[in-house]
Amino acid sequence: MLKVISIMLVFTGLVSIVAALKPAYRTYQSVRGRDWGILLTLMAAFVFGYVSFLYMLFFSPSSLLDLGMATILCGGGIFVIVVMQLSFKSINHANAESIRQFHEARHDALTGLPNRTHFMEYVNDLLCKENLNKKHFAVLILDLDRFKEINDTLGHAVGDELLAQLGRRIKKLSTSNNMVSRLGGDEFALILPVVDESEAVAGAEQLADIVEQNFSIEDYVLAVDSSIGIALYPRDGVDQGSLMKHADVAMYLAKAKKQRYVVYDESKDYLSSTRLKLLARFEDALLGEEFELYYQPVFASGDLPVYGFEALLRWRQPDGSLMLAGEFIPQIEQTRFIGSLSRWVIKRAVKKLALLSGFELDLSMNINLSAMDLQDETLAAYIKSCVDEYSVNPESLCFEVTETAIMFDLPRAIEVAAAIRSLGSNIALDDFGTGFSSLSLLREFPANVVKIDSSFVATMSVNPEDRSIVKSMVKLGHNLDRSVVAEGVEDLNSLNYLKQFGCDFMQGRLLSKPMSCSDTLSWLDAYLLKSKEELGRLNNIN
Repeated sequence: MLKVISIMLVFTGLVSIVAALKPAYRTYQSVRGRDWGILLTLMAAFVFGYVSFLYMLFFSPSSLLDLGMATILCGGGIFVIVVMQLSFKSINHANAESIRQFHEARHDALTGLPNRTHFMEYVNDLLCKENLNKKHFAVLILDLDRFKEINDTLGHAVGDELLAQLGRRIKKLSTSNNMVSRLGGDEFALILPVVDESEAVAGAEQLADIVEQNFSIEDYVLAVDSSIGIALYPRDGVDQGSLMKHADVAMYLAKAKKQRYVVYDESKDYLSSTRLKLLARFEDALLGEEFELYYQPVFASGDLPVYGFEALLRWRQPDGSLMLAGEFIPQIEQTRFIGSLSRWVIKRAVKKLALLSGFELDLSMNINLSAMDLQDETLAAYIKSCVDEYSVNPESLCFEVTETAIMFDLPRAIEVAAAIRSLGSNIALDDFGTGFSSLSLLREFPANVVKIDSSFVATMSVNPEDRSIVKSMVKLGHNLDRSVVAEGVEDLNSLNYLKQFGCDFMQGRLLSKPMSCSDTLSWLDAYLLKSKEELGRLNNIN
């Protein structure tokens, strides 16, 4: 009886050890660690030991010592299989958690689509040397129109559900040969293997059709449109950065033109190679204080007392030269960076106005806004925060906007401008007279100042027609209860004509060129000193 019990215990331990070999081997295959290889070798040795001891029990008399050893071997075998099973489960759980975290790091939580990181990895993989000879492909970047309006009006929960539904729709376009991704916010991207531009356009049309189907969310039936930018490899770029930026530029052009899609065209991308270099440097330039504001005085009519200043943006280049706003703003305006730059300008200009208040002059500050600024419903709140921070009178601020910027989305521009006017600040219609609908804008747009474009003022002294146009503009502005500013005053005859016409304010190089911050302070010191000397002279005469 003692012999039978001992044999059964050893056999149980042997079976347990043999059973433990399977999870141990699978773990070894999974981790390929040296320690697990040694453990497998030891377990095989244990199996040999168990078999040897079992053989001895069969052909030798048994004792209580044999029973004790059999019990230990049985417990050891059971212990090994329990440890192996637990180790295998723990490693599997850790692997599964690692896989889950890896998936989450490369996928969007709301839509389940690959995120920007995954998308960029996919593009890089397509561009690797092994794949360079494969089919050409297109990068499509999609941005929703009016999505912010839905978010602000109906709440973020409705906006999130719209994005989730759109993600499920777009996911149907995903195949083993392409990549559909949510880059962030309401921006999506698609990689399509194409032969030529027509196939890329067909893909954009299909994508736009999907977006334009109504969304049913709670009790709402919502309709949104999209703007899609298309860039083709290798025609529009041979690296990830160029392709993405060109598709981004095309998308913004589609949004500006209110078209479903635009295929990137280098001839329509203003100074594209320069623009790419500028965009690559932009964020570092903003953080590195490479941008500067210059200030050009604005004078009131009559004896030309200084009325205020217009803030003009400059970009300091590595060689020390200054790039004028007209050389880089058109490129920046095609990107989402323009909002950050505009806010930087507004804050700096308001801060400067607070500093100028120490000169005991009631000065104003003119600040230029872009088309994208007039679509930003939070702009008025930001202006108020700057005004409050620096204790500036909002009535001393005048924000200049061009007709082109206004017509990008007239209803939204009117709404944003009205919010700025509600703060007490002024709105100037800049470059007046150069557009096709300036007269109607004077009626619809809440501008209380018009700035006559310099192209008329600069030649009015030698061109009777321009002189008549300027005179009519001044009269029209006054009849509509608008203040009138003439910019581009370059000669004395033009100045005298403007005074004769009753123009309210004037600026130009004849009166003063734009000046740096330090030069502006010195100029004001000299201006005040001259004014005091003139006042003293008049008092002595009297």
